[in-house]
Amino acid sequence: WVHWTCALYSPQSFNDSTNWYNVTKEVSRGRRLFCSVCGQKGATIGCIEDGCKSNVIFRVQFKCVHIYIINIITNTKTHDLIA
Repeated sequence: WVHWTCALYSPQSFNDSTNWYNVTKEVSRGRRLFCSVCGQKGATIGCIEDGCKSNVIFRVQFKCVHIYIINIITNTKTHDLIA
């Protein structure tokens, strides 16, 4: 099984009204990716900054979203803080 929100925000997986697609691909990809914030495996959600290679897991994503909003206000690059 996977977390619904992880599948929803991972770039390769998607769903229609009844089925999910490419979830197995995301699980495999997540086993190779480490979270830029906590270091755990399963980081399938990438940074939205162009050229940034930071990835996060969804439960940490809330922290990263908060950091991102603060960075917009302070004009700091998100990936400088989490990479």
